[in-house]
Amino acid sequence: MIPRETLSSAEIPGGDRLTLVRHGGDYIIMLGRDELMGTRMQFSEEQLAELTLALLAAPRPRILIGGYG
Repeated sequence: MIPRETLSSAEIPGGDRLTLVRHGGDYIIMLGRDELMGTRMQFSEEQLAELTLALLAAPRPRILIGGYG
């Protein structure tokens, strides 16, 4: 099993803690015990692209979607 290595963390307003961890070759931003985003997760970007494309009238639009990180 690959261990998670804490690279950095910071307390945020409200007392919660944001943590950047490395898990093998992947990086994950966590809020408490919840994973907010990581290098392996891209669901939010895919959903944003699908919703945007559904609203565009162009026959072959070109868009660029980036993550929050």
